[in-house]
Amino acid sequence: ETGLAGRGAGGVVGVGGACDRLRFTEDPLARVAADRGYADQAHLSRDFRDLAGQTATAWRAGSSHTGPGAGT
Repeated sequence: ETGLAGRGAGGVVGVGGACDRLRFTEDPLARVAADRGYADQAHLSRDFRDLAGQTATAWRAGSSHTGPGAGT
């Protein structure tokens, strides 16, 4: 039991990996979504907003782009 309604732990794992990609790369959101196993960008965006409380684009703009893979 995860305590997560609806999407469950899969959404948390997908968004968690997406956070790293958004923080450390300039990859387009659609590419990040596809690489994380989402059917499309809209599905990742919805999970991201539900779990992080803001859009992936807003989160990326407010995060630090330093560390492994920065600028790649």
